[in-house]
Amino acid sequence: PNIIPGNVVVILNTKKHKKFKREGDDLHMTMQITLKEALLGFKKTFTHLDGRKVEVERTTITQPNYVMKMKGEGMPLHNFASEKGVLHVKFRVLLPYNLTDKQQEELEKIL
Repeated sequence: PNIIPGNVVVILNTKKHKKFKREGDDLHMTMQITLKEALLGFKKTFTHLDGRKVEVERTTITQPNYVMKMKGEGMPLHNFASEKGVLHVKFRVLLPYNLTDKQQEELEKIL
């Protein structure tokens, strides 16, 4: 009362997350996998922002830095909360630091 109406300005600052990076409605994350998992496939789970367990599965060879896109696992869309953006999972392949002579021989035979 007795005050001229005006605009309310709200400034939001987002905190960095240790696992996810947001770009609009999409999320980005990096998942580490072993050389064995990269060559033979794997099934892994991680905890999403809302506490759900999300399963990531690959049955084929996964190249280093391959990005898997999971539709509907990103952030809710503005004005359409039932729809969500895309989650981009980038795979980082962990290689061994060294191999024994026997392991080198076996790999030589296989490859």
